[in-house]
Formats: sequence, C-alpha cells, structure tokens
Amino acid sequence: VGSPLLPGLVCFLAREMKPSTGTPHFQFHMHWVCALIDLHFATLQDMSAGKATARTGKTLEIAATANSDVQALCLQLLVELSERHSTMMKTFDSNRYLLRYLGNAPSTSAEEAIADDGEAAKEATAEGAEEATAESVVPEPDEASGLAPLR
Repeated sequence: VGSPLLPGLVCFLAREMKPSTGTPHFQFHMHWVCALIDLHFATLQDMSAGKATARTGKTLEIAATANSDVQALCLQLLVELSERHSTMMKTFDSNRYLLRYLGNAPSTSAEEAIADDGEAAKEATAEGAEEATAESVVPEPDEASGLAPLR
C-alpha cells in the first residue's frame, strides 16, 4: 500500500473493528493492523508530524486536501481496538470463571450411583450374552416340528 492510501486503510480498519458495522473476522483485521504498523509505522509518524520525506512525498498535500488527519484516524483505530478488547475480555473472564467452577464442583453421590449402575448394567449384559450363546442350541428338524417321525 502506498503512502497516499494509508489514511484510507487506517479508516477502513477502524470501521471494520466496530461491532455494529464491522465483520466478525477480528483475527484477520488484527493481522492487517499488525502488518500496517510493522510496515508503515515510520511513514505514519512522518505523516502525523507533517514532515515531507521521501516516504511521504506529496501525500501530505493529498491528506491536507482530503481533510484526513492521520493522528485522528490512528486514535479512532485505537479506540475501536480497545472497545473490542474489553468486550472480548468480558467473555473470556466469564468462560474462565465457569470452567473453574465446573472443575471445582464436588461430585455427588447420585452421580456416583448412576456411574455404578451403568457399570453393573454393562457387566450383566455381557454375562447374559455369554449365557444366551451357551443355551442356544439349534434343535434337530424332527424335534422342531413336534411331530413323531413316520415309520
């Protein structure tokens, strides 16, 4: 992204961070913000200070005519990031509390009785299946019909 487009990119990212108008793809936008800061931090500093350097070029003139204040845009991005962070931390803290509560919850005797009953039922089923296979003898065809053989 060239320096003339940096204010627009910062404004876009700030708008995308708003929960009401933005998108749920928070991680992608965070990667964009990190890449923007890593690559263009010096340029953003020069633009906010009003210095004309090789990096900014005529960007200062374009920014002045477009009424885009780089400091205000960066501040807006910071505000949106802070709001998203506080919202997410509330959810994380709630989840952490719930997991801690569930991890420390004492087991009741009813839960143990259900577990014991389940194990006893499994053992009874296994024993019944063994007895059923031992008792199931296929009768001879003569015995199965119930009729006496003809002589």
